[in-house]
Amino acid sequence: MSNSSICKDNSLIDNISDGCDDLANSDMEFSEVDTIAKVSKGKVLNSVKWTAIEKYSSQGIQFIVSVVMARLLTPAEYGIVGIIGVFIGIAQVFINTGLSQALISKKICTEDDYSTANWINIGISLICYLLLFFSAPIISTFYSEPILIPTIRVMSLTFIIGAFSAVARTKLTKQLKFKQISLVTLVTCVFSGFIGIFMAYMGMGVWALVLQSVLAGLLSSICIIFIAKYRFCLIFKKESFKELFGFGSKILGSDVLWVIFNNIYPLIIGKAFNPQIVGYFSRASSYSGLVPNNFCSVLEKVLFPVFAVIQDDNQRLERFYQKSVLITSFLIITGNFILIGLSYPLVLNMLTEKWLPCVPLLQILCLSKLFSHINSINGRLYMAKGFPGIFLRLSFILQPLHLAIIITSLHFGLEGMAWGEVVFSLTSTLTSLFVCKKYIGFNPFKILTPIIPVVVYSGTICVLSMMAFRFLIASTLINLIIAGVVIITMNYLCLRIFSPEIYFELKNIRK
Repeated sequence: MSNSSICKDNSLIDNISDGCDDLANSDMEFSEVDTIAKVSKGKVLNSVKWTAIEKYSSQGIQFIVSVVMARLLTPAEYGIVGIIGVFIGIAQVFINTGLSQALISKKICTEDDYSTANWINIGISLICYLLLFFSAPIISTFYSEPILIPTIRVMSLTFIIGAFSAVARTKLTKQLKFKQISLVTLVTCVFSGFIGIFMAYMGMGVWALVLQSVLAGLLSSICIIFIAKYRFCLIFKKESFKELFGFGSKILGSDVLWVIFNNIYPLIIGKAFNPQIVGYFSRASSYSGLVPNNFCSVLEKVLFPVFAVIQDDNQRLERFYQKSVLITSFLIITGNFILIGLSYPLVLNMLTEKWLPCVPLLQILCLSKLFSHINSINGRLYMAKGFPGIFLRLSFILQPLHLAIIITSLHFGLEGMAWGEVVFSLTSTLTSLFVCKKYIGFNPFKILTPIIPVVVYSGTICVLSMMAFRFLIASTLINLIIAGVVIITMNYLCLRIFSPEIYFELKNIRK
């Protein structure tokens, strides 16, 4: 598809709106599908807006709460919850089982489907809870922490509480009711944060963190069930189970592999390097993901149900995919290059000199995240088109490769490991693009052509800013602010001159 064809469309949202209008005119029996079919361009845009509000507002609230509670609690008490979190995170993978994605991907879901998925979630959550309940003494003995026995048994109740609202939350997502979900998240964060701070102030120690988590899950589940008006039915259909689990099991397999290899990753680094050096890598990795990770998490929640709505109209789906990739690529690539260019003065002024060794790591890891969003978008596309097995096959290929790159790059120190992440990121992105071309029928390489100028001018501005702070200007706070304004302005001017089609789309969305 040529660049000119992009400009001929009114906007990213117009294409999805047309597809939804077609679906709304068709004969469908189920209200959930009708609601999705009648989605307007405003509703799609509002979905993105409210998901972003949920993501960034909840992070802000949680950050403030964590700062206050950290002053009231000891690191050891946080460590206890951290240990519990590892086991809960692993169990959560099995509880999800990919059923939510299966329900969203299925265009017409019956009450039998929802009820069957609901009881599967509840059943698996009960099994996981019992396993952790009886394993608590073993875990406690391994870590020599008696407090782990009661805290694991109480905090694991979040499994069962969350399972009762999982299907209701999926229905709201399927109907693009992200405003309601966002408001529930914000209310839950404020309420549970207040309770957590109060319990910590009263001297409850680690129980303040445990009970805060349980109360947050309970309040969230009650609100979601009430808003979705979900009614529990004693229905379990074998046919629904086969269909939903056939889709979800492939996603489950991919998630299990992801959890295994991502838990091996910190284990290897922690064994090979001392804690101080690991701290540099950890901070650099965290900051390098600020732009792409947060932006992708917003997109994933919205793109999947929207892709599912127009999954049968390949022409419209391709246009929507194209515009999604172009806009997100501009924002993420530009954002990461700005972070690379300003990394030295940012770290110096915000974290002080003791954190300066993480600057080169941060710059390299930012390069590794330039195109990671494409994998995320393609993943939603595979599921919407009914190819969940692609996830599992890609995981079997890419995760062992990732482990091999980590082990090989260990011999070159932390910077070598960072460059290893760049190699893996490019490899996984290229693999994802080839898979997209083969199974979906799009030509993503042609779609990505307009991104080349963005990489060139954003990269050039990035290099110039790095040279300026190294040879011309001091890394003071005022110079950092001035340089930030100049860099953003230069990127804006280059966008208008060299990437008019992307500028056009951003302008329409802003309106």
